[in-house]
Amino acid sequence: MGTTGLGSSGTDFIGLNQAMKIIFSEPVTDNVIADSELLDIFEQDISVPTEETTGGQFIQLAHYFRLPGSVGARLESDYIPVSNQPKFDNSFIFLKKNQAVIEMSGEAYRRAKQGEGAFLSWAERALPDVVRRLTNDIDRQLMGFGQGQLARVGDASPSTTVNLISPYGVASLTNANLLFIEGQTLRYSPNADASSPRALVATVTAVNSGGTFNAGQLTIDQLPTSAAQNDYIFNGDANATSGRDGGTVDKEVMGLLGMVDNGTVLATFQGLARATYTQWNSVIIDSSVAPYNQTLSEDVMMQLDHDIYQLGNGKPDVVVTSRSGWRSNWKVNKGDRIFAFRAGDQAEYRAGGKEMLVDLGDRTLELRVCRKCNPENTFMIEREVMKRWHNAGFFWDDTTGSIWNRAVDSTGRKDSYYAVGLIVFNVGCLAPRHCGKIINLLPA
Repeated sequence: MGTTGLGSSGTDFIGLNQAMKIIFSEPVTDNVIADSELLDIFEQDISVPTEETTGGQFIQLAHYFRLPGSVGARLESDYIPVSNQPKFDNSFIFLKKNQAVIEMSGEAYRRAKQGEGAFLSWAERALPDVVRRLTNDIDRQLMGFGQGQLARVGDASPSTTVNLISPYGVASLTNANLLFIEGQTLRYSPNADASSPRALVATVTAVNSGGTFNAGQLTIDQLPTSAAQNDYIFNGDANATSGRDGGTVDKEVMGLLGMVDNGTVLATFQGLARATYTQWNSVIIDSSVAPYNQTLSEDVMMQLDHDIYQLGNGKPDVVVTSRSGWRSNWKVNKGDRIFAFRAGDQAEYRAGGKEMLVDLGDRTLELRVCRKCNPENTFMIEREVMKRWHNAGFFWDDTTGSIWNRAVDSTGRKDSYYAVGLIVFNVGCLAPRHCGKIINLLPA
């Protein structure tokens, strides 16, 4: 590995630079995809070029919304039908940046300098933690609609015990507690676009289920200044939040609540107004309407599948649901169990459930369970129209010559170092009408 001393900049590992650049590069990207409960359903598309603007890198797509020409029945010597123009339009998907940070003390840094083996031993412990933290937040984003809202404050008199409402900012949903982890830092804002955030950063010290509004409960170390009922809660720290930049530009990647929607959650998707383009609206079934009884039954899934095909020519191939949705479907179907015996075998009965599949005509769909999915919603997805765009995989920023930089605060330089890794990507849907959603399911 050569010399392992410090470079002239004071932050370079001359001998370990290549190890520190290579060890993390592809494994983290692979692990982010493999460990995520949702990211792998989005097919990676690397054939579409990105363009650069002052708003960042973006993908531009062309969509065919209306067939050309005209047809009609006519009498002999009648007028030929007047041809109509086709309708095209473009949608835009801006790539979003997610960052992961590792810090080590000066003492750990100096030990790592002793050789590649010492560094790799430290990294072997740190890497899985970074991946878990990153994939946890990416899974949350992939279930939202890009604006970064985690939940809202439900208490009339806010305190450090926070009763949550409106996960993802959507009033009809529950289980907001699943969007938080201990140690997470939060910012409050009276506005959905994260503008004018409250002073003081809150750190989550405990996450609890239940709570007053059945959306979960948090314990935080301090209450943001002037916190009020219905405040929006965002990921954030003293310097920035994950909410919308300037109230207009999303920082987070798009999620299923925004993609599989009819304008109720997100009126404008990928730059196109859903009120203008019918095919930009997904098919929605309200399970509270008879005869579905707010359960995830074969009836409601079969109806949704038929509607998606008849209204949008889509053929879904995966169902994304919550664990509550899985239990709801299991309860409906468990009465259909059969016993199979082979000659000489002793009779055996097993309780519980295994992998859940649903047959819909010419296809068998997997019930994909995702922790961040709220119990009220179940999504029916056609994988072919769900895309994921990267300009690169996950990488550690080595602009200075090393991935390590000395930590500095307002007082001065500290005896500690940090590394910043990032992945720039976004997901999108080429045909929202090929997908659907079941709403208002009862928790099972």
